[in-house]
Formats: sequence, structure tokens, C-alpha cells
Amino acid sequence: MAAEPGRVMLVHTAEPGSTSAERLRLLASWATSQHVPRPARGVTGRPPSRAA
Repeated sequence: MAAEPGRVMLVHTAEPGSTSAERLRLLASWATSQHVPRPARGVTGRPPSRAA
């Protein structure tokens, strides 16, 4: 972070075993289950050609 003057990183945690900790775990599980990689698409909306 020292290389980026003016930038700040805040980190928050929840008390282990608390309702907040459980909700954060649930939120994290949604984020990981929602990530579905898709192929890159060109301007036409079709995947890029695989020219050799």
C-alpha cells in the first residue's frame, strides 16, 4: 500500500460464532457459487475465432 499514496485498506471481521460471522459465511458462499466463467466475446457477440 505504501506504493499507492492516498489509498487505504480497511478490514473488518466478525466475532467467531456470532450471527454476523454466520451471515458473512453465507454471503461468501453466494459469491463463490455465482462465479461462472464465460468465454470472451467480440464486438459481434460471438466468441473470438481460434485462428492457428
